[in-house]
Amino acid sequence: MYILNRFGFYPLRGRSLTIDGDSHTFYDVTGKDTTLFHHSAGPDDASLGSQYVQQAQAWFDSVWTTSPTSVPYERRPCGVLRPVKHVLIDFDGPICSVLAGLPAPEVAERLRAAVLSHGESVSTSWGRDRSARSSAAHQRRSSGPGGDDGCGVDTVGRRSCPTRPTNSRGEAVLRACGDSGRTVWLVSNNASSAIQAYLNAHDLSGQVAGAFGRVPGDPASMKPSPRLLLDVMDAAGSVPAECVFIGDAVRDVEAGDAVGISTIGYANKPGKDTSLATAGAVTVVGSMKVIADALT
Repeated sequence: MYILNRFGFYPLRGRSLTIDGDSHTFYDVTGKDTTLFHHSAGPDDASLGSQYVQQAQAWFDSVWTTSPTSVPYERRPCGVLRPVKHVLIDFDGPICSVLAGLPAPEVAERLRAAVLSHGESVSTSWGRDRSARSSAAHQRRSSGPGGDDGCGVDTVGRRSCPTRPTNSRGEAVLRACGDSGRTVWLVSNNASSAIQAYLNAHDLSGQVAGAFGRVPGDPASMKPSPRLLLDVMDAAGSVPAECVFIGDAVRDVEAGDAVGISTIGYANKPGKDTSLATAGAVTVVGSMKVIADALT
């Protein structure tokens, strides 16, 4: 905003500048073609000109004093990603929406059929409460010690994932990692077989170095446990400082924090930005495109 004898709105224009081979975005105040209005603050406080200038100044002051300070470079996506060699990404959300568009009763029925196909019994309570949560809980209870407590969920995942909607911007991140010489590792509470089925169906296997899903028969391996992230670092021969984790849930941030890996929060639903930031995400983005752009 410009207030000096004349009044006008100066727009901000995003521009890119290459410095030492890296592209940086900055915002330029462009006033050359801005229309200026003649509003003067005079002795009459009730005049249109005086009121206009006073209110414009009050608005500017409120924005100036309440807007957040500039985010340090090292906490911006480009700064967080710059030293990284390995990009760990949660699967369900950033890359694929596993159960998007499937109502809970349908998920429950698929789980029921999968459990039965593995020779397990189904409680009579299933018919009274067909929610996906109660169905999955029944499956866990009926598996017994040492069994693969993910058999039904794994089966549903393998059958559902190949047809699930893709996150095109998540796929752009996979390709941007490859183009920039970084490796991608998928880390998920979903089954590795379901993740691989999705990657094969969408011709993305070549973009991913490895997929680490929950350990069959060991629910304790799931996030927020850091088990899977530790397994990735072992496979990559890497250390936390060379890695970053991208996830859309608080448990992702907690898992990363447990092993010293910085986590970029992906707020794909309202309110997640606050919860992810509160949990300790180093930065939070509302679109995977922001990450893809920061990698290029």
